[in-house]
Amino acid sequence: MLRYMLALLLLLNATAAVACEDYTSTGKHQEYVEAINDLPVYKSMVVLNDGATVFDSPEGRIVQVSLRGPAEDMASATSFYKKVLPTLGWHPRVGKFYRNKEILDMDVISEKCQTFRIDFALKPTSKE
Repeated sequence: MLRYMLALLLLLNATAAVACEDYTSTGKHQEYVEAINDLPVYKSMVVLNDGATVFDSPEGRIVQVSLRGPAEDMASATSFYKKVLPTLGWHPRVGKFYRNKEILDMDVISEKCQTFRIDFALKPTSKE
């Protein structure tokens, strides 16, 4: 019985190790997000492989894209975007950024396996 429990424990640890693969394997590093071409990618982050979802509507474009990075860089990456977005013409207001007739929403999410994710959603102001 003890041998069975030990084998099960080893199997569970091996499964957890596979589930926590290197975060860089889930995406590719780019200097800028392709779908939002003036949005830089923080130095330790990757754009997730499933890429961006992009729609064009009569009111403007709708884009959703996610970046992933190591958990220890969550605060510095969040600070980076809060500082750099205004230099690119985005005006912060109530947790979102506004530019021309577009809204950029930024959600920072802590994940398992010592990673975090930033989800960006761009939409026309008429969709607010």
